[in-house]
Amino acid sequence: MKCWVSVVSKEHALRGIAGGFMQACHGKAAPLKRMRPGDYFMFYCPAMTMGGAEKVQKFLGFGRVKDRDVYQFEMAPDFHPFRRDIEFEPGSEILESVPISTLKELTIKSKFRFGFFDLPPMDFEMILGSMGLDAAQYQ
Repeated sequence: MKCWVSVVSKEHALRGIAGGFMQACHGKAAPLKRMRPGDYFMFYCPAMTMGGAEKVQKFLGFGRVKDRDVYQFEMAPDFHPFRRDIEFEPGSEILESVPISTLKELTIKSKFRFGFFDLPPMDFEMILGSMGLDAAQYQ
């Protein structure tokens, strides 16, 4: 079992949490196909809006990948991104971690430029702890 992270704006993360889904890498299917039912998922939000200057730099939301396959969704006539359904923890829209700058022991800091990646177990536990969740119940 893995925990996956998608790097998106907070605005987009909140939309996904409210709708029970996630998208990655501007709607590409390939990253989502790496996920398995039961895997864990969270967003990392560098900014409030896509390309915006207002920084967030926190992990947001937490949930599990549902068993439905990757599917395409029409957001606009010319934009049909791929999605994966996530069962988010209740209250996920407020489940933010402390600012990433305070999580000095994270080993993944070099991965944020990829937009989608899996977390090493040590980072998974640290981030969940910073959200006030007990990582032991998600093993």
